[in-house]
Amino acid sequence: MHMKKQITNSARSLLAIAGAIKYIVSHPSTWGYILIPYILNLILTLTLGIWLFNTINDQVGLLTGKLSNLPVLADILNVILDIVGFLLAVIVSIFALSAIGMAVNAPFNSLLSEKILRERGYNEIERKNIFVKILVELWRGIKFEVGKVAIFILLTI
Repeated sequence: MHMKKQITNSARSLLAIAGAIKYIVSHPSTWGYILIPYILNLILTLTLGIWLFNTINDQVGLLTGKLSNLPVLADILNVILDIVGFLLAVIVSIFALSAIGMAVNAPFNSLLSEKILRERGYNEIERKNIFVKILVELWRGIKFEVGKVAIFILLTI
């Protein structure tokens, strides 16, 4: 019986996601709350990934430059370390931006929720200056994500 309840809850969750997507697609006024954080996260991801790859690539160049008397070995090592550096840059970017991205998204998620609640007729929402709301939610998101990263680091040590 417990398994049946889990399957039912999973199905409800999937239907809720489909309903949310349908609602957002049919209400263009909500698109900005979704697109802005995605654009910001894309810019952050590309910037961090490119910076990390270039930094790692510079270090690989310094290392393989010391092997100038063995050019074939230096070339092979350079290719291998470039691939490892690229993979490392991707992994670090994904990990770092999962935390940074959630903190960046927090204010927009809050504003989106309030907008949907207002459109649905829930007008008892506390009204604050939008800039203050964004700062409060951003700070809350940062604190939460720093806590998650700290726990992750403690668990991996």
